[in-house]
Amino acid sequence: MSIRAAVIAVILGFSTAGLSVAAAIDVPTARPTNIQAEDLGLALRTLARERGFQLVFQSEVVGNVRTRGASGDLTTTQALEQLLSDTGLTYRYLDDRTVTILPAGPPQAGRGGAPVRSPTPPRRESVVTSDMSETVPQVTVEAPRDALEHRTYEFVRRITGNTRSYGEPLARWRAPLCFLVAGLPGAQGAFVLDRLSQIAASAGAALAPQSCHPNLLVVVTAQPDQLLKDWFARSPRLLGDGSPAQTRSFLRPSHSGAVRVWYNVAAVGRDGMPLSFGGARGPPQHLESSRTVSYEVRAFSSVIVVVDASRLRDLKLGQIADYVAMVGLADVEPDANVADAQTVLQLFSAAVERQPQPAGLSAWDLAFLRAVYHADQGSLVLRSQIALRMVHDLPSVAGIR
Repeated sequence: MSIRAAVIAVILGFSTAGLSVAAAIDVPTARPTNIQAEDLGLALRTLARERGFQLVFQSEVVGNVRTRGASGDLTTTQALEQLLSDTGLTYRYLDDRTVTILPAGPPQAGRGGAPVRSPTPPRRESVVTSDMSETVPQVTVEAPRDALEHRTYEFVRRITGNTRSYGEPLARWRAPLCFLVAGLPGAQGAFVLDRLSQIAASAGAALAPQSCHPNLLVVVTAQPDQLLKDWFARSPRLLGDGSPAQTRSFLRPSHSGAVRVWYNVAAVGRDGMPLSFGGARGPPQHLESSRTVSYEVRAFSSVIVVVDASRLRDLKLGQIADYVAMVGLADVEPDANVADAQTVLQLFSAAVERQPQPAGLSAWDLAFLRAVYHADQGSLVLRSQIALRMVHDLPSVAGIR
């Protein structure tokens, strides 16, 4: 039985856990609004910034559509309706601070808990717009370059679990990503799927077409131990070549957290091709490793993320999706001691009780993900390369959160 078939069979055997997400709330307070006729994407971003909500849409959906604008004393809902009037598009509240834009037409109802498959990736770059300035301090990079370099090196070292040298391998996705999100009601599952796709595309990871075999599986359940037990019984190869100790730790952890992550990793060449030496002596001579570059790199073959719905407190769906993206796209330590670093990996940390809760991916997280997918994975100083790229990119992503 394939991983996809196994996960669907197990998940549908449970009642829908249901992630508690606040119902859409549009406070019925009209505010002066004056958005002129212009490109719809720009107008929507302006409204999201002024009203303090998160906006998620694919650039392919909005395209080159123009809006007639919105003016007058309007609630957020009224302003959205005016901006989208006669555009063929509509909106949907995904939670109390998140709005998505989609084509108008019959709603695509989904049965609660039914798995949601990867959509066909957009032809143009996806757009993730977020303005959280009313609740979360923005990141401003003003430190001297040497101090910033030290902070980024330390950040990369901590979240990648490397305490000895920067020469240890670091896995990433080489194959196109195919998501499967299960255990959530239809609209919530679609939101998480869309968010993951957009973050992956923004980082530089490849997305598979719609007809694909899922390799990044996200499961939300209030019974993670039982689900994993049944799933592993149905698919013994679920955890690949994990040792008995690693398998036991994942299936029955002594201190279970809200999110469990399992990485199945394979060795491939720098060109992404599987390594199959057979009777050969090694890779072609011109591809052999050197003192600075390794021909053999590590790639994810599949990643499993299991979210315990009973331990999510009052977290919003966007926070959960961003955390899943961080641990699902990169070879990171979810429980890393990141000290005071601004990262979504702090979402389930005990330290979060003493400081503002992460609203989602931080500027540091975004810079890290982009660096991972643009660095030379075969470099024997890969972590140094990632840190240096972060130093270069941080000013351009500063202020996102």
